Amino acid sequence: MNGGCSRNWAAASATCTSNSEPAADSGPPARVITVDQLGFAYPDRRVALRDVSFGVREGETVGLIGPNGAGKSTLLLHLNGLLGLPRTRGRVEIDGLDVATPHLPEVRRRVGMLFQDPDDQLFSATVGEDVAFGPRQLGLSPAEITRRVSVALALVDLRGFEPRVPQHLSLGEKKRVCLAGVLACEPRVLLFDEPTANYDPRGRREFIALCRRLPATKLIASHDLEMILALCSRVLLLDEGRLISDGDAHAILGDEPLMLKHGLEKPHSLLHAHPHALMPASGWGPAPGPAP
Repeated sequence: MNGGCSRNWAAASATCTSNSEPAADSGPPARVITVDQLGFAYPDRRVALRDVSFGVREGETVGLIGPNGAGKSTLLLHLNGLLGLPRTRGRVEIDGLDVATPHLPEVRRRVGMLFQDPDDQLFSATVGEDVAFGPRQLGLSPAEITRRVSVALALVDLRGFEPRVPQHLSLGEKKRVCLAGVLACEPRVLLFDEPTANYDPRGRREFIALCRRLPATKLIASHDLEMILALCSRVLLLDEGRLISDGDAHAILGDEPLMLKHGLEKPHSLLHAHPHALMPASGWGPAPGPAP
């Protein structure tokens, strides 16, 4: 983990209330994710991705939208080598490192993923042991592991949960423990697969507030388009494995014919002014990231 990333996580843990963005410099942020002409087919020959190309720069929060079966989860799994080696075709890079066997340990240090079902990620006897698993694989000292577990649990508002049994937690608490386990590794990139699925309204609001203050580049796949509007200034629209649109979140989500054509609906908050609508990313939280 590079020093800049560690400093960003330290700043986030110190405040736990404010947005953390990469420090401004004289040039545009570096590209963190590069996907070039990516194609992939499953063993049954079902084609899941077709010549997908895009880039994500450091500090961006990008939404990944599309109907069921569009290829969103398949795409996320390619970004840290959990699926698709060898790939059908194309190139995937994280910080300039090819997501391929020689680089997988380093890539997986830099890319953390939160799955939709927390039971796919929780396996230890206690919360503390579960959150410590990743840092332990990084070969960190016991003192540093303890520090990271404490910081990560504080970031997800579960301070003091170390002795708790994961199986006895609520769904929302389980999801936050999974996220703490990812955060304890201090990744540069966070991948979310339907992070607000099955959340109650309060849990959903808490996730959005938490996501705003995490100092990492984020790619969020979701059908919760109001949440995407609240967090993302840019979206990628995927359908039948193809990248259909890549651009401003309001422009794409507000294009009703485009949304309907690809099995989605224009978000309610873009149809009618609503006093309880979540404030969009462009008006609350980090400034929109630059285009790749």
